Amino acid sequence: MKKNRWIGIIWVGTVLLILTKVSLAIDVYTAESQYLQNKIPTAAAKILCSKNLHCGSRLVADFYTKHGFIPVWTTTDGDLSANAKDLLSVIHNAYQDGLNPEDYHTKVIDAMLPTLNQGVSSDNPDAVARLANFDLTLTDAFFLYASDILYGKVNNKVSYPNWTITKRSADLVAVLDKALQAKQVHEALADLSPHSYAYTKLKAKLAQYQLIAGNGGWKQIPSGDKLEVGSQGDSVALLQQRLMATGELSSIADDKKGIFDVNLESAVSKFQEDHGLNDDGVVGTETLSALNLPVTTRIQQIELNLDRLRWLPDDLGKNYIVVNIPDFSLMVVQDGKVIMTMPVIVGADGKQSCVLSSKITYLELNPYWYVPRSIAVKEFLPILKRNPQFLEQNAIQVYSGGYADTDEIDQSSINWRQVDPNNFEFQLRQEPGTLNSLGRIKFIFANSCGIYLHDTPAHDLFSESRRDLSHGCIRVGKPIDLAAYLLQDKKTWTNDKISSEIDKGQREIVTLTQPMNIYIVYATAWVDSNNVLQFRNDIYNIDDSSYPIVYPTTSANAD
Repeated sequence: MKKNRWIGIIWVGTVLLILTKVSLAIDVYTAESQYLQNKIPTAAAKILCSKNLHCGSRLVADFYTKHGFIPVWTTTDGDLSANAKDLLSVIHNAYQDGLNPEDYHTKVIDAMLPTLNQGVSSDNPDAVARLANFDLTLTDAFFLYASDILYGKVNNKVSYPNWTITKRSADLVAVLDKALQAKQVHEALADLSPHSYAYTKLKAKLAQYQLIAGNGGWKQIPSGDKLEVGSQGDSVALLQQRLMATGELSSIADDKKGIFDVNLESAVSKFQEDHGLNDDGVVGTETLSALNLPVTTRIQQIELNLDRLRWLPDDLGKNYIVVNIPDFSLMVVQDGKVIMTMPVIVGADGKQSCVLSSKITYLELNPYWYVPRSIAVKEFLPILKRNPQFLEQNAIQVYSGGYADTDEIDQSSINWRQVDPNNFEFQLRQEPGTLNSLGRIKFIFANSCGIYLHDTPAHDLFSESRRDLSHGCIRVGKPIDLAAYLLQDKKTWTNDKISSEIDKGQREIVTLTQPMNIYIVYATAWVDSNNVLQFRNDIYNIDDSSYPIVYPTTSANAD
């Protein structure tokens, strides 16, 4: 009987203790919630996440308003929830995606953690404020990171007005709400990241270069005479070490250290090929400059290109065409494999080709070229003042305005010396033929820049290593091959059929049965289909030198 009474007392005491803890928990949450409600304005305005730290995301107020101002990242004892631990892991490892952990308040959060659960009580205003401010800071960190990994950190349109690819999108408030309920914060943020081959492979290469940086990078090779087969000395030894660091050279025999042999020549040639240089196996001025770029510069280049990949659609389609502006190349991808490549000529600096995504819908054989007013006034008019026959010599007709719906003007009636940019009211149209600046084929896709792919009569320019020479449109090196591929479902439209139609000299429109996705991109670092990291020169000077270079600062060999 006595034993049963003690059991009853213990049971009642336990229940009372649990109820007391629950009551205190409710009180703490209520106090935190009230604190948050008082701190967060109903209208969009800056919120002080914690001392001297303003929330950077406009979504913070939306989230707490929709969530009833309930704290979400800590337990009632002031301990981190599992969701909070997941988020902290993600943001501390943001460098793995080329993002800076400090942009997501890691320093502030780490400073808050040691005292987070001290004196937790609804009667302790300091403790309530501490917990609520921590909650705000983590929520802001979530939205800032989610925004950067989804939309990209750099606004490319600032430095590149012709960047017209539309960003990916998501309801980030809904993403966070769902992630918290499912306790899958890590998974939710991973889902926002691109999952393409291009992104995952470039991210893996970033890790390799961050490891190189953590181990001290590579030494500079002094300038001097060209290094080639037969060269010897300290500079050759540094060259060997440099190419060992990035894998072009696999090993150096003891008796070959400091000696430029055929194996080193092959490694130099590979380096040149992977950097868009003349692959002659000789280290001249241009190759030396590329070799001597610090590893931090290459890391920054990779990070910027990862960021650009966040602007591309998640699904590029089963089959598509990619034009890479800095590489002066076009490739056709079918079922995930590159089946065709060709050189291209892109816009010169100041006449930049647009970055865009669209669909090629039709081809034009033997196209007219309607000369843009900017070219007609700035380039042709000065020539016409010297040579009034210039247009006739190039099969260019003059119209009073519009395109084909106006009367042609007799060019002999125009005194070009009296024409200036203010009274230039003509439309110039070049007829189909061998002189036509568009060549014999034009590939059309909708875009706000008014550009297209086309052939060219100046095929000798494709032998140039640097080919930013056009007014913005993309000139393709194998137009008939590309046309035949796009028309392959029309059985009769073979290369020979296309050539024979062109030989007729008549303008002809050929519609694609299935429009083809096309992406014009600006990639100065990417991983090719053979898993080889490629670098190219920033021909439009838009790689942002202020982008933070992030990587683990401790040596990979440290304990």
